[in-house]
Amino acid sequence: MNKNVRREESLDVKNSMQYKRNLSMSPIDNRKASDATSQELILHLLRLNIEKVKTVREALKVLVSKNILEGVTSSKTNEKVEAWEQITLCKLPVILILHLKFFKYINYRCTKIIKAFDFEFDLKFDSTLISSETQSPTERQYKLFAVVYHEGKNANIGHYVTDAFHVGYNCWIRYDDSSVKTVQNEDVLKPQGTRVPYLLFYRKTDIFLSK
Repeated sequence: MNKNVRREESLDVKNSMQYKRNLSMSPIDNRKASDATSQELILHLLRLNIEKVKTVREALKVLVSKNILEGVTSSKTNEKVEAWEQITLCKLPVILILHLKFFKYINYRCTKIIKAFDFEFDLKFDSTLISSETQSPTERQYKLFAVVYHEGKNANIGHYVTDAFHVGYNCWIRYDDSSVKTVQNEDVLKPQGTRVPYLLFYRKTDIFLSK
């Protein structure tokens, strides 16, 4: 049987997210592999790949899924090993920012992905997305309070619009240059035309002052 070697990184930075990045290696020839490199990454927001998914939930599942590493060799034996890495979210911040990657690079050119993408006012991180031992259920529930959209067919030409929930008025307000107006809930969740959600801002529900 192959013996796994696991490397765990834990990082806790103020105003950022705490997570573990696991690297597991199994020697192909059944001999022990013990080499592993250490790398620290500061995570201030979650960048989600959305090209092959339709919802925020699906994008989060892709983020925490196993990523198979190709061409990994042991620095001690110089022999190939089977390896994968996986991010495990351990502690979430009060304000959670999701960066939806609607821009991608093809042949050194930045292009925009235009498609329908579902996100909701309420977001919950269950045990499939975050370590259940680190936070209580209420600490893993979020409510949307702002959205930044990009409008335009191209990545390098376009316009940004922001919808924000106003606690005092108990409604959503759209900020579009000098235009400021109230909008309905469905206008926030269902952008039309070339408008796509680029940044989603969530706040923990236990400090949200209004439904």
